[in-house]
Amino acid sequence: MKSYIYPKLLREEMQKRYADDPDARSERVNQVLLETDPDMLARMGLRRARQSPRVPYEPFGVAVTDDALRVLRGLPSSASRSALIQQILSC
Repeated sequence: MKSYIYPKLLREEMQKRYADDPDARSERVNQVLLETDPDMLARMGLRRARQSPRVPYEPFGVAVTDDALRVLRGLPSSASRSALIQQILSC
């Protein structure tokens, strides 16, 4: 079963294929969540304070598997899902 999350992301900071293809976006996010050490994921998701927030952030739907959702839920509250997913989709 899949659940959907809607992180707010900057389109211009993600690879074009992920911005345009929801299936590729979901596949990449699930792969990284399941294959990466949780401590590394937490570091990737640390919020980055910006003096002047850049806009426009857009909500992007990402389908995540139950296993990937458990990984997200296990991350510390200081880890931002949006920052984490932005990092995943920019590589």
